[in-house]
Amino acid sequence: MTSVNERRSTVNRNLAQRYELIAPFYAAIARRALQIESDGERLTIPQFRTMQILGRVKGSGATNLDLARKISVSPPAMTAMVDGLVDRGLATRTTDPENRRQVLILLTPEGFERLADTTNAVLDRLALGMAELSDQEAHDLGAGLDALEKAMRFGATFDD
Repeated sequence: MTSVNERRSTVNRNLAQRYELIAPFYAAIARRALQIESDGERLTIPQFRTMQILGRVKGSGATNLDLARKISVSPPAMTAMVDGLVDRGLATRTTDPENRRQVLILLTPEGFERLADTTNAVLDRLALGMAELSDQEAHDLGAGLDALEKAMRFGATFDD
């Protein structure tokens, strides 16, 4: 006889597998939206994610190491990514006023504008798919996304 915990574990694993199957669709939608070339060069998904993080920290900036950890890339890879954003005028590096040995990365006004344009392009593409849902499906999806966010936040902080 299967215990309640075993059944729940199976359900959780099945949910995780379903998420793994649909996550690449977001990447595909984002990639298509990122093909909008406002400066002649499209952003990569990691560059877009980096800009999203920098957009959230606003004036305080972020260190290369902090960004690398949040994007799950090596610090040298992050340096190259930030170099690309700096070269395009979307980000800048500045000395941390509280620790002169530390370099902070910030979005430029052009970077904030590009982030807004790109975010809107991604949201517009996602909304096209959502338009196919019935009102009930949209409501259910909203509740499901709330639960998924809760689970993902816990999973992101859970240490084995």
